[in-house]
Amino acid sequence: MKLLYFGSYFIIFSAVLMPIYWILFAVFLPMKENYIRWVSSKNWIWVNSVGFLGAIMGMLASFFIAVYVGESLINYLLLTCVIIGSVMMTSLLYFEAYILPGMVSSAPALVDQSSILYNSKSFKLIRLLGSFIFGAGYIIWAVIWLLSGKIPVWSSICIMIGAPVFSAIYLPGNLRLLGILLYSAGLMGIGLQILMSF
Repeated sequence: MKLLYFGSYFIIFSAVLMPIYWILFAVFLPMKENYIRWVSSKNWIWVNSVGFLGAIMGMLASFFIAVYVGESLINYLLLTCVIIGSVMMTSLLYFEAYILPGMVSSAPALVDQSSILYNSKSFKLIRLLGSFIFGAGYIIWAVIWLLSGKIPVWSSICIMIGAPVFSAIYLPGNLRLLGILLYSAGLMGIGLQILMSF
């Protein structure tokens, strides 16, 4: 049970960190027409590091939620889907946060979003597949939570809507922000419920 007690803090921390990342991004990294200059910003790495940490915390949060919901094959299969989707999206975040800034000086042509890198089928596939697996996994998982009765109904619904919306990379930023707020609110509800059960 101690594992779940400490796990509740990971869930709450993830719920707080992700909206903070999006706010920091909007404040310190407003969209620029010149993508290379945007990536070269002095704020690029530290702001994206907050997002990277939040993504790692999110993966840990999903593990602790699975432990809380209970042992069942479908529970852990859906956890696996969510983790796979998270890893795919987080790997792209890592690439953009830490590798792209180095490429600006060595291969700036590749950093431009019209480059062969960004338009390659494999790059687009990873982005779309990670988004789909993550979002679909959480939708089905939230249905399982609703049926189990162990997760607050409002938290399940928030995550069911929020996770696929914020992970849909081609949606407008305002919609994705709404998604992250719903997703984070849902996580906060789960984290607080687990914490208050002790």
